[in-house]
Amino acid sequence: MPTHSVIETVSQVLAATENLSIQFDPPADEARDGRFVPLAASSLHSELRELVAHVAPLGMSTHQRSAIESVLADRHTIAATRTGSGKSQTLSGLRNQRDAKEWSL
Repeated sequence: MPTHSVIETVSQVLAATENLSIQFDPPADEARDGRFVPLAASSLHSELRELVAHVAPLGMSTHQRSAIESVLADRHTIAATRTGSGKSQTLSGLRNQRDAKEWSL
């Protein structure tokens, strides 16, 4: 019988993987307000920041910004957060960032 839990084993494997950044938002003990980072602090393309500002006037949540900045720094990234926390929005933002770079060329 294994002496480690699956989570411990996966954590060890991930920790031993080079160039991997794990961005996660641990479960809250109780409900809390979101924590946001102003869009100006992001490395997103300026036109994408303007677009996002219309739907997210408070900016990106902290885990979204961490994941986006990690990917933009060419690090493999895992974003593990609660359901409804904005993972899909983060992926869409990165796809749009890639498209914006191609349009700028």
